[in-house]
Amino acid sequence: MGWEVRRGQRYYYRSVRVHGKVRKEYVGRGARAEQLAQAQAERQRSVGTRRKLRHECCALLRRLDRDLSRYWRQSETLVRGALLAAGYHYHRGEWRHSKHDRSSTN
Repeated sequence: MGWEVRRGQRYYYRSVRVHGKVRKEYVGRGARAEQLAQAQAERQRSVGTRRKLRHECCALLRRLDRDLSRYWRQSETLVRGALLAAGYHYHRGEWRHSKHDRSSTN
């Protein structure tokens, strides 16, 4: 909310929630109102800073998650290739050594 000018005087109001609805609450004017207004402005800056940091942190976590997923897929591809080259095959959810090793010359 903030400062309002009425009949040539500045008055400080703040928004409060009463029974789920936002209402204006008269705070006053003068030095005390100035102090309360400055304190409220500082709280709002603090909330904005925390919100920005949380947003940056979430963005970083999304990038890390994407990078980790890519690394995991590449690792799985390498492991799958190594197991296939070693004579294993994938059967019903598990890797098994082939009974007939194709690489041996019997």
